[in-house]
Amino acid sequence: MHRRPISSLSLPPATLGALTRAGFETLGDLASVDSAEALSAQLRIPITQSQAVISASHTMGPPTMASQSLAFLTKSKAAAQLRTTMYQPLDALLGGGLRLGHVYELSGPPGAPKDVLALKIARSFLRAKEGALIVDCQNMINSDIFQGEDMDDGALDLISTTAVHSLAGLVLFVQNLPALLGRLPETTLLIFGGFSSPFQSSSPAARGVALDRIKAVLSKICATNRLTKFAGRNDMSVRNENPQQ
Repeated sequence: MHRRPISSLSLPPATLGALTRAGFETLGDLASVDSAEALSAQLRIPITQSQAVISASHTMGPPTMASQSLAFLTKSKAAAQLRTTMYQPLDALLGGGLRLGHVYELSGPPGAPKDVLALKIARSFLRAKEGALIVDCQNMINSDIFQGEDMDDGALDLISTTAVHSLAGLVLFVQNLPALLGRLPETTLLIFGGFSSPFQSSSPAARGVALDRIKAVLSKICATNRLTKFAGRNDMSVRNENPQQ
């Protein structure tokens, strides 16, 4: 309690200003004050104001059980919003894991194990009894790998897969995604394997415009549906493209 700032007291601004100018920064600084009269003389404020300071400092007790419980629940809720990537270094980089409703892109050169990591993430969501929608844009993701997994009954039923190999196909998929999610209410994870592949046949200018538009629509869909998007791309950058929440 003694480390609490003076500004936490419910006092008029003029009184708080007088305390600050006199060097009082925390409640512990008031412990040396002998009386309201002494404080009144030191701060050159009316006795009624100094009495209010003493009274306010004495009623400023430690955090209540209710506030402690609220803080615990807030932290618990935040932790519940995280899903492990099943790769500890990446979890540490992300502050504990993937956040529901956020958009992530992992980029690297061709041959980097982006799709392996994507399947690890899918496994994490399935073990939490949440659905995963896998969109393979490069014929690189084999969801059959889950067949031999030690999972709860019904977990494999939470996997949905589709293949998209053209820009037109990707646009159509994104347009139909809200309706598809309505038929798959358990789905909280959207994975794209080779997300940049459908754009390769377009000119650089058209590619950039289409990519920005599709990503903007996907971000809105993810935020609205509490859907986490994870996409692998073939370049050397790393992006965490989440709106501030």
